[in-house]
Amino acid sequence: GLSAVAEGGSAVSGVVSAGRRAVLFTGQGSQRVGMGRELYDAFPVFAASFDEVCAEIDPRLPRALREVVFAEPGSETAALLDQTVFAQAGLFAIEVALWELLASWGVRADYLAGHSIGEVTAAYVSGMLSLADACTLVAARGRLMQALPSGGVMAAVGASEEAVAELIGVTGAAVDVAAVNGPASVVVSGAVGEVASVVATARERGWRVKELAVSRAFHSRLMEPMLEEFASVVAGLDWRVPRVPVVSNVTGAVAEPLELVDPEYWVRHVRQPVRFADGVAALRGQGVDTFLEIGPDATLTAMVAEIVADAGVRCVAVSRRDQPEAGVLTSALGQLWVAGVPVDWAAYHGQAGARPGVVDLPTYAFDHTWYWPEAVPVARRDAHGEALDGRFWAAVESGDPDLVGGELGVGADEPFSAVLPKLAQWRRAAQQRSTVDSWRYRVVWRRQDVTGNENLTGSWLVLMVPGQEDHPLLAGLAERGAEMIPVVLDELDRDGIARRLSAASAAAGPVAGMISLMSLAGAGVVEALAVAQALAVTEVEGRLWWLTSGAVSVDDSEPLTDLDGGAVWGLGRVVGLEVPLRWGGLVDLPGVLGGGV
Repeated sequence: GLSAVAEGGSAVSGVVSAGRRAVLFTGQGSQRVGMGRELYDAFPVFAASFDEVCAEIDPRLPRALREVVFAEPGSETAALLDQTVFAQAGLFAIEVALWELLASWGVRADYLAGHSIGEVTAAYVSGMLSLADACTLVAARGRLMQALPSGGVMAAVGASEEAVAELIGVTGAAVDVAAVNGPASVVVSGAVGEVASVVATARERGWRVKELAVSRAFHSRLMEPMLEEFASVVAGLDWRVPRVPVVSNVTGAVAEPLELVDPEYWVRHVRQPVRFADGVAALRGQGVDTFLEIGPDATLTAMVAEIVADAGVRCVAVSRRDQPEAGVLTSALGQLWVAGVPVDWAAYHGQAGARPGVVDLPTYAFDHTWYWPEAVPVARRDAHGEALDGRFWAAVESGDPDLVGGELGVGADEPFSAVLPKLAQWRRAAQQRSTVDSWRYRVVWRRQDVTGNENLTGSWLVLMVPGQEDHPLLAGLAERGAEMIPVVLDELDRDGIARRLSAASAAAGPVAGMISLMSLAGAGVVEALAVAQALAVTEVEGRLWWLTSGAVSVDDSEPLTDLDGGAVWGLGRVVGLEVPLRWGGLVDLPGVLGGGV
């Protein structure tokens, strides 16, 4: 993602929209073993909500729901998730937990919709049912469907609803349209033999057909034996007017509030086809241009993309099969953010395990400003600083053929025709040498003699590691008039150092400066970086001077003995540029300290 930004693009990009937002809850068939497990471990809000649903619905199921949803893949327990009673309960629990997690990050919806069992989740999220009543409905719905005789099948046909209805009429099969998922995507449902005749005719016409992996013929006449008992269950629930508008699967329109609180509606919901394509069209008519799918896979967003041929519509899924759940969810949050959906990032970072607060990124990496020195025309000079052109023309003006020939490398007996190529070659070589020389620089160290007249005043924090409490520099610096306050750092991370510095500063009062002896005990660039970072997050006054020994060499008589300290000198240049008001500099001490330190 950062590479994309550096190249002028973005990992997540988009245009802020003034349109409305709809949340879609995925239906049966999207369930997968282990769904939500990564989110359960990563986000406490998700875990708490999932556990709350399980605690409410488990007494109504033949087995604990969490054991089935989080079962090991390939186990006998995992196979239970494909049973309708567990599939619907698992989807409801995962989708409710996902919604509660997103809501804790400030995500809101203008409209709610779902696909089959997904509309039940939408009803709960809208406030139509308490959690107890919603779990009663979900468990009864799955249990009664599971109890129906097997033998029902479903198949997706790539044709319009009108064309499929005409085909069913031609074949005379006892088959129902179970769902209209798009302008050329219809699901048929019924007994095995009846659906087989419809599928065979569809293939003869060249239509795309896909048989679905289901155990029952949902939304068909084969559901009718369960409707009476299911009606008695939903009639006993406490229905409330929804707080958020819900799009009906039955009508494909934004439902009237009193329509949804009628228990009979939910009975028809089991039997009638899912008019998802009409529902998406109704949402577009309400100004919705952001569709957020909540479920274990990106199923409904793919349908929306087929239904709505509008580049301005954004489809976002919070989970995708076979992809890391936390990563997909975070990416989805970013997509919502760039589209203008409010997101509480402080709440997100708090749950994601990050430190509270916001870390400011350096802006220069995104400014695309060229900081390297630009080549400018300069006088061409040799290694001695003499202008190259000037030296050549001085030779010409001298009238001495040998002097000019020596500059060009031309013999005295060579004709003038040989001089021109040599002259051009000399010119190119001189320019190249001058250009290369202009790229070079050299750092020169000079010995600084201490006269003994310098004195220190005020309180100074002396940073050291355990074992340096009796270092002779402490006494030497104290003789210079400073009050030396040792700060022993046994925690060499940024936060630990910051705590020690703040505590020492608070006890000492105003601080004149800081001196680090850490490199004299083997501390390197990692520790120095941690101290520099700690200075940036504390209120300690004064600049820091970092002492090394043998980290730089003045001459051959004083060889390098501390390579780690040399790296600290490289870091010190950067720190001095980044935080000049907190960094005093570096001092490299001789190997043997004299009495006048």
